[in-house]
Amino acid sequence: MLTKRKQYPDLYTWSHAIGETILAHQDGAVSAYIGWAGINFEMRPAHDRDMASLKLLAVLNTIEPGYCAEFHLWRDWDDRLAEDYRDREMPRPSPLAKATRNALADHLANYGMSNEVGVVLLKEPPRSTFGGAKNYIKRLSRSAKELLEAAPRFASKLPGGSMRPVQQYYDRIRQSGDRARFNKGYRYRHDPKYLLTEGILTEAPSNKVSDHVLIGGAHSKVLYLYFYPDSFAGWFLFLSSLSIPLHVSFSIKPTDRNASIKEAEDQSQFAEGTASQRGREEQNTKLEDLSDFRNYVVRNKLPVFQNCFVIHLHGSPEQNHEAEVLISERIEDEEGGQIRSQETIQLPFWRTGQPGQGYRNLLWRADEGMQVANMLPVQVFDPGEKHPESLRLGERGQLIGFNRLAGKIAHSFTVAKTGSGKGQDKTVTIAESFPMGMDWCIAEIGSCYKWTVEGFGGTYTRIDPRETVVNPLPLYKLADHKADLPLHPDIIGPTLGALGFLLIDGRLTNGKLELTVHEEAAAQTALQMLYVGLNHHYAAPTLPDLHRQLEIFDAQSKEQKAAASLMEKNLYSFLSTTEGQIFSQQTNLVLSDHITGVDLIDVEKASPKLLKFYLIFIALQFDHFAFANPTPTTILLDEMHKFMRVAPKEIGRLISELARMGRKNAGNIDMVTQGTTEIDAIEKEVLNSMHFGSLMYRNAEWEEIAQRVSMPEVPLDIWRNFPDPIDFNWRPSIQSVGKKYHNLHLTFPDLLLDLGNSDANDLVVKDRIGKTTKDPLERLRIFRHYKEGRAI
Repeated sequence: MLTKRKQYPDLYTWSHAIGETILAHQDGAVSAYIGWAGINFEMRPAHDRDMASLKLLAVLNTIEPGYCAEFHLWRDWDDRLAEDYRDREMPRPSPLAKATRNALADHLANYGMSNEVGVVLLKEPPRSTFGGAKNYIKRLSRSAKELLEAAPRFASKLPGGSMRPVQQYYDRIRQSGDRARFNKGYRYRHDPKYLLTEGILTEAPSNKVSDHVLIGGAHSKVLYLYFYPDSFAGWFLFLSSLSIPLHVSFSIKPTDRNASIKEAEDQSQFAEGTASQRGREEQNTKLEDLSDFRNYVVRNKLPVFQNCFVIHLHGSPEQNHEAEVLISERIEDEEGGQIRSQETIQLPFWRTGQPGQGYRNLLWRADEGMQVANMLPVQVFDPGEKHPESLRLGERGQLIGFNRLAGKIAHSFTVAKTGSGKGQDKTVTIAESFPMGMDWCIAEIGSCYKWTVEGFGGTYTRIDPRETVVNPLPLYKLADHKADLPLHPDIIGPTLGALGFLLIDGRLTNGKLELTVHEEAAAQTALQMLYVGLNHHYAAPTLPDLHRQLEIFDAQSKEQKAAASLMEKNLYSFLSTTEGQIFSQQTNLVLSDHITGVDLIDVEKASPKLLKFYLIFIALQFDHFAFANPTPTTILLDEMHKFMRVAPKEIGRLISELARMGRKNAGNIDMVTQGTTEIDAIEKEVLNSMHFGSLMYRNAEWEEIAQRVSMPEVPLDIWRNFPDPIDFNWRPSIQSVGKKYHNLHLTFPDLLLDLGNSDANDLVVKDRIGKTTKDPLERLRIFRHYKEGRAI
């Protein structure tokens, strides 16, 4: 009688599908694939991590005897969010918008990785296999029915857990085994005339590389975790963020606690008998460990699980070796565990690490439940928003999407030391959000954003204090001339609040710049009178016009008359100064629709005192622009530390007033600062309304700043330990969105780096190029030639 020659697929047990969710095995086992959301430990404090692990232990305790639960994690290349970002429709398409979006999508797609988790719940085969084919089918049907009841119960204990179709199960098997076909996008379609093993397993592993598994030209390295480290909640975070595709399989099944203790006693007796032969010191350590295990389990009445932890690395031999060294250094050198990766480990644990094959492991450990729960491969990373407006790379390799336009108000701040990358990040943010409908008004010292503003069709003005006049009063077109009070409260209140330093003498009010109730009533009445009627020959009234209204102010209230008289004298004195005379005329500063920018570097050089006036007056013009604009507008005030140095109270008051106006009119404040001085000048209420925050490299004051912006301890600790990035080609950053925090690895393509380049020498070259062409892409092409050392 001829016997069938044993083939490689015969080593696996997958057989066929039963219904839509159950997979039958040739030995009578049945299994189901459960997808779930996973858990993100990255930004959680220790208490929250511990609670999450306790919940996982509670899930493990629901595994019934006779079942095996395989917890799987797949870490793989993932550019899906980059493609969603690329494909998002732009309300304002332009050549520069398309070029920058495609460049960033291409760049970050090369880095993007993501973690996905799943569980295979398997009901083990019956102990008796007698009775022929008919009884086998009955037993299989009965097991499938029991699994159909148990799997949904188990899945319901996991966040987002549910049974998935067998096609997803097949896809996971292909992803875990046949990497060559998986990387090509192949999806397995089962032919019911054949066993699953025959279709899924296209070839046996090759022995060309003795310490690797080689299938279809794809190399994988198997690591078996032999001795476990002392785990803790979130222990798996390191392993789940390596920059290499990997698959972790952790097979778990419940066992009798007393049997595990007896097994530990047997091992202890064996170790005692062999201590003299193999080295007494090593064996004494093992005896202590076994004794500790018994005592710990008995004392705490802990559950015990049989388990097996296997890692598959999917890279080139060199990449796999590098990752293996990192894992071994962490687990063996730092945590006292032990990794096995020799040739004899490769094929057996390659096989049992595949989905649905873990129950056939040859080596099982008995460990208490908390150790097992802490080591579960459940770590996933937050990808942020789907179909994102803005795209960044997380420090752990996850692509992260952001949407500034999703909420009505998107006030934001950036804390950054010079050279930490804030200019580049802001440039990219503008280039991403402007095509999506966000308007921008930018005030800076230097020309970092000049090419960005001009590239999107805006005007960019280098303010000349000898020629540029800025009028801080609202335009006539913003008033309702038919109303008794033509100016809306959201305009008149913040405008007078920001101009309070011209109307009152801070030396007489202990430095306070807020108007009293009488001063505010008189100032509002005088300003409102300037907007009554339609016969206006200019765009807006001027400060001398306001002075005249205060001068002729008449009211029944003696207190208001006295307040108006005092404010008239203060404003007259200001207008009599050299600086005041500059601002006595109609504005000649042109603000373009949708995006505009000003450079105040010449004002800073000329006079710090002038810088205060120009910034406040320009910011008010920006805010009036935002009020009149139906689309969301962000007012970016860069280099805040320079402004605060000359007028901390006035600028702090300005920020507060602009933020209040913006709350009702989709006007957003975006300020860039360096430290606590600037932050302290801003009201706590305003800081609390900053929905977006970027915290970049600093070398001091982390705790002080964190306290002011209510930053939790975990992101603070990450921020505190940022390396100095001055010599890196990337920048670290903590991005907050509301109460959520993301650890970012900022890296951008040359196109965007060139667009936001603000190096002093490069700005000279950019200025020269800018005079030869207005085409933004041609500018960038010429500048790239310059950076590469080619003639321009």
